[in-house]
Amino acid sequence: GRGGRAVLASVGATLVSLEKDGAELTVAPDRSELPCPAGTYAGASCGRVANRIANAEFELDGRKHKVTANAGSLSLHGGRDAFHMRHWDVLDTFQTDAEVGVLFGYTSKDGEEGFPGELAVTARYALTLQGGPETCQLSVVYEAELPEDGAATVVNICNHVYWNLSGKPASSIKDHTLQTFCPSYIAVDEDSVPVGTVANVAGTPFDFCNAPVALGERIDKVGRELHGEHHGVDHCLAVISPDEGDSVLAGTRSESYTVGSGTEAIPVVAVLHDPSSGRELTVATTQPGMQVYTANWMPGEFKHASVALETQFFPDSINQEKVNPRFKGTILRHGQNFRSATVYSVASE
Repeated sequence: GRGGRAVLASVGATLVSLEKDGAELTVAPDRSELPCPAGTYAGASCGRVANRIANAEFELDGRKHKVTANAGSLSLHGGRDAFHMRHWDVLDTFQTDAEVGVLFGYTSKDGEEGFPGELAVTARYALTLQGGPETCQLSVVYEAELPEDGAATVVNICNHVYWNLSGKPASSIKDHTLQTFCPSYIAVDEDSVPVGTVANVAGTPFDFCNAPVALGERIDKVGRELHGEHHGVDHCLAVISPDEGDSVLAGTRSESYTVGSGTEAIPVVAVLHDPSSGRELTVATTQPGMQVYTANWMPGEFKHASVALETQFFPDSINQEKVNPRFKGTILRHGQNFRSATVYSVASE
């Protein structure tokens, strides 16, 4: 659609590739290998709970649940054999006057990776056919619900696509600039577990508000003492105001996007720009958080050669909301519907 070409796979409901005018904009160490190589999650759908769960355990409705620990003592992106590893069904392929796309579906069984309750999940990818030829627009919508007699569970699904707008997937991301509409970030300890605070970005390396900032400048300021050569940004930025202090954000921004049969206004959370090619990626999402990960642990030449902008609820929300109620949103009960909509728009100069 409009100069864009997406390649999708049913393994992990994965976005394998997104091209604009023949240039590859996503990064994966080996696109022929699915599920994606361990630890990269490139383009895959992550769940049942994306990001981290402290000590791989949580309590829900008075019952403790132990889930798969796959990153030391933590559960990361749903566990070892989670959504990114599973075969999803192709429920539908569609083309309308507005968009063309694929609908994937997967049923996560009660007890899978330790999570309670059966969960029916869909992943809907669509390229927009409307608008000017200078913009390629991809929407990704995740939905999930419980069966009628299903037990309550926790849900936080995200896509883990890596971006490099230069069209050279193994080139450094450090010259790309990032501007966000996120006045807060989730403060974490040395294990990347939240400490219960929606912290102010003011005066931190996570302040990308109000003007574009070169990613290299911030990559080199974060994590050297803890991670050495694997330093860089791996933090969840938040669209909500900080717990304390004034917001540094000058103003918010929403755009109207075609999603399904209609349009909806979705807040813009980030703008990524590559000065060498002139390409610009705008990310809009219904989610309150965006994990910015500068590919610090990607193998070989792919380290610091891309950035993931993972739209999601805050990490470890199921445990953190007992300390800070602003970490809400991941509990799903019968009669409720989880829905996350994210739109990626790539424009050329």
